[in-house]
Order: sequence, then structure tokens, then C-alpha cells
Amino acid sequence: MGSFAASYLVIGLLASPGPWAGEPRGAFDTGTFEELWIDAARDDPSTSDPSDRRKVMVQVWYPAAPSKQARLAPYAISPQLYGKDHWVHERAHVQTRSALDAPVAKAPQRFPVLIYNHGGLHPHFSATFQTEFLASHGYIVVAIGHPGANEIERFPDGTTYKNDGNQWMVQPANARQLPLRERWEDSWIKSDISLLVQDVSFVLDRLTQLNSTPKHRLQRRL
Repeated sequence: MGSFAASYLVIGLLASPGPWAGEPRGAFDTGTFEELWIDAARDDPSTSDPSDRRKVMVQVWYPAAPSKQARLAPYAISPQLYGKDHWVHERAHVQTRSALDAPVAKAPQRFPVLIYNHGGLHPHFSATFQTEFLASHGYIVVAIGHPGANEIERFPDGTTYKNDGNQWMVQPANARQLPLRERWEDSWIKSDISLLVQDVSFVLDRLTQLNSTPKHRLQRRL
């Protein structure tokens, strides 16, 4: 795992907005960006293609420098990665309060890192209300999209994704008789989620690298 000095908070479930409702934002403007990160050293057991490498969509929210030219990021930056009937397309008009690709707030301040894990069947940006709030209070929040658990169907590099490996999600014997939500809940209870843990470890390692990568926006900021 990454060794840079930071605080890690792994949030496993989609949190209720209750604790943040009506609360003032912090002192920082917020920025965000989304990227595809590929773990070239790791096979993806959730697919049937043995040549597939594990890929995750990552979105980062962070304290940003104020900018009058800021373009607010949409709630779903890449809705085309999901099926045509996915609910993200109904939210295409929704804007967030974070500027897309805004500069990070001025150095030399460094910010603690939080890791956000989405709930089952949700995309990585599903709790933007929470990730933005935390970023405005001086955190860098990194959301990981776990393929096989987030209904993603393709990636920005042009490749497609299909969860047909059946090597980590255990389906109940009466799966076809259960509603989709109950089927997934049963699978989560019985499955080996080490694949998702490995995703987190991979992302922490990548963040460690970026923290020392010259000219990267996160260099010496984590």
C-alpha cells in the first residue's frame, strides 16, 4: 500500500445526506477530475477474458484555487460508459459545485486523503454531495469505480466490460427468482471481496506515485 503520510477513510456504503443537509461548505472552492486507471500487473477475474487487465474509473475531488473561468462539472462526467437505460442519463442535466480540472489550491499546504467506495450497483460519483462537502473542508477525496459492482459497460479507452467471469460474486441458487437488489445483497454477503480490496490498494499505490510525479497536479499535495 501507499506509504505517504495521509489519513485514510474507507467508506463502504452510500451515506445518507442527513448529516450534511443545511451544513455550510468549508473554506475551499472544490475541483474534480475523472480518469481511467489500469492495473497492468493484475488480471481481472470478473471477466471471462484472461487477457483483461483490471481497470477502475477514478474521480478525485479536492480543494481548488478560485477561478472566474471555472466550468462546473456535471454529476456524471462520462455517462456514455453506462448502458442506454441506466439512470445516469436521466441526470445528464445536473451540475455539481466543483470546477472541472480546476487547479489545486495553492501550495505549500498538503491535504489528507479519503477513499470513497460506492455502494453496490451505484457509480463512483453517486455520493458527490458528500465528496464535495469533504473537499471543501480540506480533504482530497478519491472515489473508486469497481467494475462488476457499478454497472459500467465500457471504458474511455474504447474497451468494453462484461461481468461474466463469475469468479468472485457468488450467486444464490434461486437467483433467478429473486429481485435484482436481493440477489446482489445475497451475493455481497457470501462473496470474496478481496478483488475490491485490491482495487483500493492499487489506487493507494498510484496516489503515492502521483504525489512524487513532477508537474502532476497532485505532486507534493497528498
